[in-house]
Amino acid sequence: MSLFKVCNWWKTQCPDVNPNYDSFSIHCTRLCLEEGEKDSILVGSHAGYFSIYQPSHKTDEDPHFDNTFQHSDVILEIKLNLPVIGVTSGKFTTASKTDTKLHVAILHPAKVCIYQILTIDGIADHGDHTRLHLLYEHVLAKPAFSLCRGNFGGVKGRDFLCVQHLDGTLRFYEQDGISFEVTLPGERNIPSPIQYVPRVDCFVTVSPAWELECYRYQDLSETNDSLRRKDPIWSICVGEYALDLNVHQVSNGESVIMVLGENNFFCITDTGKVKFIKKLDYSPICFHSFVIGWYWEPDVRLMVAVVSESGSLLLYEGNQIVWSAELPEIPVALGRANVSGLPGALVSLNSTGLLSVDYLGSEPHLFKVPPLNLGQFEIEKCQKEMLELEKEIRSGVDFSDIAVINAASERDVALHALIDPKLEKCTYKTNNSGSYLTMCQMIVSVKTRINLELLQICIAPDPAIKCVPTTFMFRDVAAESNQRLEAWIYPFHQVTPATLNVKISCSFTNKQGITRVIQKTVTLPLSMFVKTCQASKEAIHKVTLTIHEANEGLAKLFPEFISEGSPHALGLQSLVTGSKVTIVAAKNTNRYRFVQ
Repeated sequence: MSLFKVCNWWKTQCPDVNPNYDSFSIHCTRLCLEEGEKDSILVGSHAGYFSIYQPSHKTDEDPHFDNTFQHSDVILEIKLNLPVIGVTSGKFTTASKTDTKLHVAILHPAKVCIYQILTIDGIADHGDHTRLHLLYEHVLAKPAFSLCRGNFGGVKGRDFLCVQHLDGTLRFYEQDGISFEVTLPGERNIPSPIQYVPRVDCFVTVSPAWELECYRYQDLSETNDSLRRKDPIWSICVGEYALDLNVHQVSNGESVIMVLGENNFFCITDTGKVKFIKKLDYSPICFHSFVIGWYWEPDVRLMVAVVSESGSLLLYEGNQIVWSAELPEIPVALGRANVSGLPGALVSLNSTGLLSVDYLGSEPHLFKVPPLNLGQFEIEKCQKEMLELEKEIRSGVDFSDIAVINAASERDVALHALIDPKLEKCTYKTNNSGSYLTMCQMIVSVKTRINLELLQICIAPDPAIKCVPTTFMFRDVAAESNQRLEAWIYPFHQVTPATLNVKISCSFTNKQGITRVIQKTVTLPLSMFVKTCQASKEAIHKVTLTIHEANEGLAKLFPEFISEGSPHALGLQSLVTGSKVTIVAAKNTNRYRFVQ
């Protein structure tokens, strides 16, 4: 979530208000219809609507109409007979090379049409009239998926078309009426975007095996099947489906291919070398990359704009994020255009045809809390309401059922914990400088009598002690199943633990979504932390304790240290801190003295 919001500069609603738009529905280009013309925005929908916009921002005429759509911004709006699944522009005829006007190629599911944009000068105040003139069309034998154009083969002043079918085959159309079809190797049951790389005269696409493949146009256009090379000149594994591809030339000797995946975006050179991979901590929807500056300049900058599923626009320079802002709508297509009054504008199109021209802005839109109309605070009224709420809480809770619920939980899940009395030398790394540290093994067994969605066991020793591991989790546990868990416990910090008790908590959720918790407590052996030493009567600190029960003697209190006899004094030394203490039991009274 960013404090900044993308600032709207111009927006309009396309004719089709249904969710009939995708990442191939928008195309920003300069059609060169007149001198000094800015970029136009071409939009096509799956319902057959096709529109051309030239956004303007005429705030000088009326300052109250800021961010308002003008009717003169619509250059063309037409309803075609077939769905529009791809739009591009270029020089698609054999006319004179001096003609700077571009033509529009529209891809339909079963054919591709080339149109010329004709502008008829108006003789009244209503302005010029623009219409589409069909130059020629190519009928497709297979359903189409996407459209790609470029000066294939390095020709000058002309553009060719490449149509990718749903089965992965490529159909190339040249202006001289030459067309040929190429079937790429391997299974192509999942089509992906395809782009042309002009610098090396190659095509790049992602195969169903999630590999970015590069094919040379010269190999694909070979008429002799025996000489045609069908294998890619290089391939690299991207490991996921490609949502979109962009190609940019960044220097005289290098072009980069930007691949937006489902979890990463990749920057790969036209020779198949990875420049960087950016891991995304969000799910991307669409992206658009562009280059600031000319590719022959040394300070050229590669920028990438990615839209997340939460509606955030994240702008990267290379693989470093430089800006983040919130979008008012989540778009399905993103572009960049130099419109009148706003160079480098951000163009976005959502799934229902809302077309926006925005800019990033630099001022955060802070949320201001509206003033609250607070009345006078009345203590007596608040106390009365609090007493009523407490009464409702007490009436809604039946404390007599808690014992029954706990007993039922222990019947559903039986939890047992055991400490192995055998100590072993500690093999784990600790923050303790003791010369000889030991560790013990804890064995936890769980038996479930019902089906469980989730079973989690947590072991919580004293903070000075460490347990490895501390948490066990199981999902979809079947009834009448047994789980046996093992963990190692050892001193970690150079501090004497306050207690030797270890708490084991078992939380489980049944198939009805009800969660219960049962707990067990075990005690660690004292020999893990102390050892016997010579008893001493001289010390600085002395503490005397009097007990109300019969004196059982030191042999019964510390059986692991006293195996024979019944001495009245016992010396213990901490294995953690090295401090010593002497415990003296009185002969005729119920008193114990601790000497340190």
